[in-house]
Amino acid sequence: MKIISKAKEVLLRTCAIFTAITFLMCLLGTLLSGGKLATTLPALLGFFAFSFLLAILGEILRLKKLHLGLRIVLHFVGTIASFYGIFVSIGSFSKKTSGVLVMLILFSLLYAIIAVTVLLIKRAKQGSKRDNAKYEAQFNFED
Repeated sequence: MKIISKAKEVLLRTCAIFTAITFLMCLLGTLLSGGKLATTLPALLGFFAFSFLLAILGEILRLKKLHLGLRIVLHFVGTIASFYGIFVSIGSFSKKTSGVLVMLILFSLLYAIIAVTVLLIKRAKQGSKRDNAKYEAQFNFED
């Protein structure tokens, strides 16, 4: 049963990520093309495959046994490999080495911005939980 519930979670996250990626890419494409956008089936399949891999890689971030820094590095490497494998190799968005390098650098910057934002939000939530906790004296200096 645990495997089935985990598979449902991954599928739900896949659909949420796919919806977000598709919406953002269609919005960006519409804005850049002047309102004329035709999304192709191979592009949608690439978005779905990337979303599925991101949902699976998200499980790495939930492993409490690993240090947070290691989880982030593993997630980043897996995300970059997925991005390269789906959009660069299979999707052949760019055949030139310089184009691939620029795409990977931009994707890495986007990843870093999102990761820092998420970490700051989590840290702020943890800080507010600590602030609301009742203070208990650690040392008793009464005579």
